[in-house]
Amino acid sequence: MDFATKFLVNLFLGKPTEPLTMEIRARYGLFQGAVSILGNIGLAILKFLLGWMTNSIALMADAFHTASDVLTSVVVVIGFWTAKKPADMEHPYGHGRIESIATLIISLLLIWVGIQFARASYDRLREPQIVTWSTVAFGLMIFSALAKEWMARFALAIGKLIQSDMLKGDAWHHRSDAIASALVAFSMIATYFGYKRIDSFFGIGIAILIMYTGFDLLRSMVSVLVGKAPSQDLINCITNAGLSVDGVEQVHDINVHEYGNHKVISLHVRIPGAMDTTRSHHLAQLVEKSVSDSLNASTVVHVDPSESTRSIPERKTVEDKLTRIIMRYPSIKGFHGLTISSIQGRPIIYLHLVIAGDVRLNESHDIGHRIINELQENLGDCQIHLHMEPK
Repeated sequence: MDFATKFLVNLFLGKPTEPLTMEIRARYGLFQGAVSILGNIGLAILKFLLGWMTNSIALMADAFHTASDVLTSVVVVIGFWTAKKPADMEHPYGHGRIESIATLIISLLLIWVGIQFARASYDRLREPQIVTWSTVAFGLMIFSALAKEWMARFALAIGKLIQSDMLKGDAWHHRSDAIASALVAFSMIATYFGYKRIDSFFGIGIAILIMYTGFDLLRSMVSVLVGKAPSQDLINCITNAGLSVDGVEQVHDINVHEYGNHKVISLHVRIPGAMDTTRSHHLAQLVEKSVSDSLNASTVVHVDPSESTRSIPERKTVEDKLTRIIMRYPSIKGFHGLTISSIQGRPIIYLHLVIAGDVRLNESHDIGHRIINELQENLGDCQIHLHMEPK
């Protein structure tokens, strides 16, 4: 982001807050549209006045061409203004897809500009036109090229800031005008030195680039409107947000519907089947909040019980197995304080072992670990908290 862009953004808007709501994005998009409209009108007036003062029909014609570029920026303004409208009865998920439709229109305009650019370049290739030297016209074309390139960079910077393909299309529309002005200035120099067709070849190549950009943007927006599958990065982000909630074993069957910058997400989470319904409902709500906060989305979570549910062992089973195990350790005199519970379906066992007081600490620690390992081998995957008490 260049100094002028930073200055304007900080002066009028400031850095956007998270999450990027439609209202925040619309504010930035409308500002960019206003800057584009004012910039094009200013350039058009300047070109017309200088054309009128120098009696240059070409400059006055280019002034009207620059003024017509306001149409693209008007599409941007209408797109953001409409997209920010809240949800209603007929549009329960809001109007965010208006932005995609506006981007579609801009991509078509960009393709049309590329076609006209290619046609004009081809006509000049067949019948070269001598562009007479004019210091005023040359200076104005250079200034116009620089101004339109800055407007393109400004639109790209704002588009990156608010994640908008529509502003990417508007940026390339500005850039096509910048290239056109630069080619006019270049053709003046080339003609002066006797190279009459060189700007036509450059023009055709640039026209192809502009049309390619328009088609790429068109293809992308059509894909979004017909229901493009979410990217792997988005799937990973949703999965990580779901797995960040303690108790979720797996996230699967993710569906994403996009309405502009707003997303409607549904997903399934797998949790331990032994978990009670109250706890599972609360966990689903935590997942919904985690995903929604991460992606500015409306999220619905379906809970699936884990197929690998572990049963909680009965107290008598644990006592019998523990009794048989400690019989192999003469220094262990007994046990007490046995309690059995579970967290997220995993059994947790608490107990106190009574050990002879003359046993060394390192030996006591080793015996405790061996008893824990043997219990886990007999009871399956469980968590054991053991406290040794000297007698």
